Amino acid sequence: MFAPIALAADPALDLSEEAGLEFELGVADYQRRAYPQALEHLLASNRLVPNRNVVYNIARTYEQLGKFPQAFRHYSDYRAVESDPVRRAAADEAIARIRPRVALVRVESDPPGARIYVDRVDLGARGEAPRLLALEPGAHTLILQHERFYEARATNVSAVVGQEASVSLHLEPVLGTVTLSGKPAGAAVRVDAEDAPVSAELPSSLKLAPGSHMLIVSAPGYRTARQLVQVTEDGEVPAVVELPLITGTLLVDALEKGALIEIDGQAAGFTPAVLSAVPAGGHTLRVSLPGYRAFEQAIELEADGRVAVTASLRPIQEVTAASRQTQAVEDAPASVTLISAEEIRAFGYQSLYDALGGTRGVYQSNDRVYEYLGVRGFSRQGDYGNRLLTTMDGHSLNDDQLGASYVGSDFAPDLMDVERIEMVRGPGSALYGSSAFFGVLNVVTRERESVRPSHVSLAATTPAAARVRASGSGKMGEDSGWWLSADGLVAQGEPPELPVALETSADDAAWVDQSEAAGARGKLWAGAWTAEVYGNYRHKRIPTGAFETIPGDPRAHSDDGRAFAELRFEPEVSEATQVFTRVYVDRYQFEGRYPYDDGGEAYSIKDSWRGTWLGAEARVAAVPAAWFRVTGGVAGDAHVQAELQGTDGGAAYLDESPVYQTAAVYAVAEADAGTALTASAGARLDWFSSVGATVNPRAALIVRPAENHTVKLLAGRAFRAPSPYELFYNDDGITQVAPSSLDPETVLTGEVEYTARFGEVGSVVSSIYYDQIDNLISLEERTDGILVYGNADEAVQTAGVELEARRDWRGGWMVALVQSVQQAREGDLLGGAPLTNSPQYLASLKAAAPLLPGQVNGASRLRFETGRLDADGEITAPVLLWDVTLTGAVPSLRLDWALGVRNLLDWDVRWPAGDDGYAATLQQVGRSAYAEATVGF
Repeated sequence: MFAPIALAADPALDLSEEAGLEFELGVADYQRRAYPQALEHLLASNRLVPNRNVVYNIARTYEQLGKFPQAFRHYSDYRAVESDPVRRAAADEAIARIRPRVALVRVESDPPGARIYVDRVDLGARGEAPRLLALEPGAHTLILQHERFYEARATNVSAVVGQEASVSLHLEPVLGTVTLSGKPAGAAVRVDAEDAPVSAELPSSLKLAPGSHMLIVSAPGYRTARQLVQVTEDGEVPAVVELPLITGTLLVDALEKGALIEIDGQAAGFTPAVLSAVPAGGHTLRVSLPGYRAFEQAIELEADGRVAVTASLRPIQEVTAASRQTQAVEDAPASVTLISAEEIRAFGYQSLYDALGGTRGVYQSNDRVYEYLGVRGFSRQGDYGNRLLTTMDGHSLNDDQLGASYVGSDFAPDLMDVERIEMVRGPGSALYGSSAFFGVLNVVTRERESVRPSHVSLAATTPAAARVRASGSGKMGEDSGWWLSADGLVAQGEPPELPVALETSADDAAWVDQSEAAGARGKLWAGAWTAEVYGNYRHKRIPTGAFETIPGDPRAHSDDGRAFAELRFEPEVSEATQVFTRVYVDRYQFEGRYPYDDGGEAYSIKDSWRGTWLGAEARVAAVPAAWFRVTGGVAGDAHVQAELQGTDGGAAYLDESPVYQTAAVYAVAEADAGTALTASAGARLDWFSSVGATVNPRAALIVRPAENHTVKLLAGRAFRAPSPYELFYNDDGITQVAPSSLDPETVLTGEVEYTARFGEVGSVVSSIYYDQIDNLISLEERTDGILVYGNADEAVQTAGVELEARRDWRGGWMVALVQSVQQAREGDLLGGAPLTNSPQYLASLKAAAPLLPGQVNGASRLRFETGRLDADGEITAPVLLWDVTLTGAVPSLRLDWALGVRNLLDWDVRWPAGDDGYAATLQQVGRSAYAEATVGF
């Protein structure tokens, strides 16, 4: 009935009973004050089974025996592991009690955790640093040891009862050196584990403890490599690691060929492209083309994988000139036409004058010295386009002496720096002041994200003309960069047919229409700062005998120079507020020479005009509410130099210094009533030191009766102050005298425009407008044949209807059909005298298409206009002009090329001449051809 009891299989596993017995014996001995015997039993109990309570009793026993260093050490050990606050307090009290009776040494090590030996290693460690030791009084040697570190010693450490000494020792590691090299630079090197912290980067050296180590080398986009190294004590081991690149293939295409492909901000090619060896992983793909919204997409390319992307590039239909802020054309409070960079390239436009041909409501005039543009039936001979404000990135380019707008080679020898052209019809004085009479022509140069790669271009044009161009660009940071271009041309020209004989040699006759031009432009930007420079010079012979000069005389010429430098600061204060400030300096100079022969001795007249002015503008655009926007600004110019000088055979007949100052303040507000209605109103106060102050308002109501349908109701007033040239110029009465006085001219305009859009690229625009011009300034001929500027007594009225059907650029295709019917009369609109140089009907058809997709594109522009009234009261013949252009690219050579013909039909074009010529009409240039090649690098 009694079961056997099994003995423990391993008596060593059951030590607690023996430890308990030793503890009880120790306690009994302590209670009868047999402290040596108690200490013996307590030490044995703790050795069998370590116990913090036993440690505490050991400390008490040592204290009773007067062995205070040992008591201090055991009290300290007990306190370190005790969590009960009451018991810790008791230990603290004991330590404080015996502290004055011991010699203390505080030991610290670098690195922490070194084992501490006192005097001899064979006596065993006294703990790990950092630690406060209680030692026997006297001199001691402290020995610190740590795995993989050299031993460190402190000798003659003095231990004094009641004092505390400090010892801090640095242990040098036992290491060897691994010299790392290979690719890619910056690859991370870890030791022994993939999740270990990065120990080094390629190339570098690495200190490691002796023994075998596994180097794990990794870098984004590369395959991870492992290399085993055997490190010896104080030895050097080389490790060369070449990480193989992890790649995949990226296929990028777009309907628009030749778009720039960028991967993570670096140019990688042009569409369409198959990009192999693209590093695997995440990338930002960006596809851009001037005139289109950039396409951007995050892609993830797997190792050895393929990703195909078709970029959708939508044409940019935004304008800045209408309200001095970027907005969609349909939302702009004006009638706007955009000419994109793609259209400029496809049709081979050589100048602003060329590009605007066939644009709604715009027509060309050319006195064979200057080219200028008429707007909605108005272009007076001799006004040099001074009722159209021409700007570059919002900076006015009209000069300060005539107010002339330069649109030919006197603007620039080519248009390759142009991102888009904005033609804003209607009065612009509410934002721009004087000269924005019939509209604003804003040239937007290449911005930060659309800078063209560095290139060289050569072009040749018949008859006998050549042009060269060079451009460079670069990025200096994520939001900083630059571009700079320079170009020049020389042209023989084509002598016009005149009713008088050219008084020149046969050799010089071919060059009687010669012109030369050179220009430079550039931008530098960093963050919110932009610096822009522009300069252009043109020399042009006068082939027509204008101002009754000797026809064909090579001394007759006109030289124009225009330059500016501008610094802009455009910080975005918040999402709702933007600030625009700029300061600038402008320069204009002109020299004209006019040879005469009145039957006696020949003589020459020289005109020299110079102007220098400084200016500044500050503008704030704010959106205080989602439905409300407001823009306000101040501007001012100080014309520090203004010279009108003329000499006749060395004797001065004109010496005027018409310096003047201007100041302006303006504001425009826009409010939305839902999505169906937007109201816009603004005004500008201008002050001229020469003519005083004037206020010009503008208002617009934009109605959207249905999606993709927009109706604009526009009204405004503009003014133009008489220019110094109009006020003061004369040639001592030979052909012209100065007026006694002139008043500013004004125009009141009303317009209704309707736009219907079809899909993403189709649209139809129709408009009807009316202008009334008062105090018109024009060059009139007195009864004695002398010319003089004056204000018209009667108002001039213009009215018209415009229609445009358009398919915007997509996939290399574009079509635009434009028609304009316009009437301009002095006095009564229906029965008054018609204005000269004003065709009543304009039409154009522009079309472009890929002929060989990806290789050759074709473009055709056909223009028709009815005759114009000349100074003799005759109507010129109608004009039909046909231009054809072929463009293409050879991507492997980074070559773009263009071939074109202007006036393919060689139509005999004769347009009205000014009152300063020998004839009422001037023959225009006939058929011409050009070829251009551009090589990128």
